[in-house]
Amino acid sequence: MLTPVLDPSLGRPLYEQLYLQLRRDIESGSLIAGEKLPSKRALSAHLKVSVVTVEGAYGQLLAEGYIRSEPKRGFFVSPLEIASPPAQQAPSVPVSEGSISSSAATSSPAP
Repeated sequence: MLTPVLDPSLGRPLYEQLYLQLRRDIESGSLIAGEKLPSKRALSAHLKVSVVTVEGAYGQLLAEGYIRSEPKRGFFVSPLEIASPPAQQAPSVPVSEGSISSSAATSSPAP
C-alpha cells in the first residue's frame, strides 16, 4: 500500500502534501497507468488522516487528469499525455533594406 509521509508541521495542508506526492509518483512512473489506487477509506485509515484529506488529494488529481474514477471499481492511474515538441516554424526571410514592398510598388508617387 502507498505510504506517503505527511507532516502536519510543514504549514502545507495534508491533502496538498498527499496530492503532490501522488502526482510525483505518477509522473516518475512509480505508479503506472492502469494501476488501482487504494480506496479513500483504506488510504485514510492507513495514513491515519481524515477521509476528507484523501478526497481532496484524489479530487485534485482527477481534475488534472492524473487519475480516473470508475464507478463501483475505484480510482486508477491515467496514462500520462506526453506533450509533443512544438512545431517547427519555417525560417523567416529577412527583408533587404533596398527591396521594394508590393504595396510601395503599386502606389503612385506623391505630386
